[in-house]
Amino acid sequence: GRALSDSSKVKGQNDWVESRNKFLSGRHFINLIKTKINCLPNASRCARGRPAKDKYCRAGCPRKETLNHISQACPRTHGKKISRHNAVVNYIKGALENRGHEVYLDSLYNTSLGNRKPDLVAKKDSKILVIDAQIVSESVDLKRSNNRKISYYRDNHELDRAIEIQHQAVEINYIGATLNLQGVWSEKSATDLVEK
Repeated sequence: GRALSDSSKVKGQNDWVESRNKFLSGRHFINLIKTKINCLPNASRCARGRPAKDKYCRAGCPRKETLNHISQACPRTHGKKISRHNAVVNYIKGALENRGHEVYLDSLYNTSLGNRKPDLVAKKDSKILVIDAQIVSESVDLKRSNNRKISYYRDNHELDRAIEIQHQAVEINYIGATLNLQGVWSEKSATDLVEK
């Protein structure tokens, strides 16, 4: 489907499928595969071919219960959505710390364009990485969404100045850590996170 169309653009993105991970039970592995290919049971999927069967969200939302709705919009799973986002941020934070960066979480910057609160500001020598993560729905264009995320921070000169002053930075790079709910990374996100 559409959600997996960018999957081949990032090398090694699907290596976990073939790896023999000791920490993953068979049931969890199967559920991860079902999530990846969008075939977890939900009301909308189970009602296929049965017009009389209810397709609406069991949490009472006036929307069809799809993997996209459950993962991205349903109030019942809002806490899990935040936990998923934080897990991605913490993974990136750990990787940056292992590479010798000093990492700051959720720094708030007031600008005339509004407050800016990137998930991570990482400093190494006089270089700064400003990283904000997002997990987007299956129908969103990953490249466009990632570019929008980068522009949100990069195109704010007051933010540049505030970061330069706070961290005595010479070089600032803005990175959007963008992936979709099925775990497919934006090509630019993956490249920026590995190379910068």
